[in-house]
Amino acid sequence: MSMGLAVEQEFEPVILALACNWCSYAGADLAGISRCQYPTNVRIIRVMCSGMVHPNLVMLQDFGIEEERFKLAWVSASEGPQFAKLMTEFTEQIKRLGPSPYKS
Repeated sequence: MSMGLAVEQEFEPVILALACNWCSYAGADLAGISRCQYPTNVRIIRVMCSGMVHPNLVMLQDFGIEEERFKLAWVSASEGPQFAKLMTEFTEQIKRLGPSPYKS
C-alpha cells in the first residue's frame, strides 16, 4: 500500500449449502443452466438426501454461532430462479452480520 493508506476490504462470506441430489442440487443446476445470477460465495455440497445429514453436522448452537447464520429452505428441482434468489438473499444477510467472531 502506498503512502500508508489502509484499504478496507469488503467482507465476503463463504456460504456452505448442503443440497439434496434430487431436489436442491438439481435446482442449483437449473439456475446455472438458466443463467440465473447468484453470488460466487456459495459452495454447494451435494448429499444424496438432506434428510440423511446428521444433526451433529449443523448443531451451531453448541459452538455459539447465531441462528442468523443458518438457513433451512426447500428448493425443488424445477425452482432454479428460487435457488438463486435464496442464495443472493442469504449472502446479503451474512454480509450485514459481518465476519463470524470465531473466524481466525
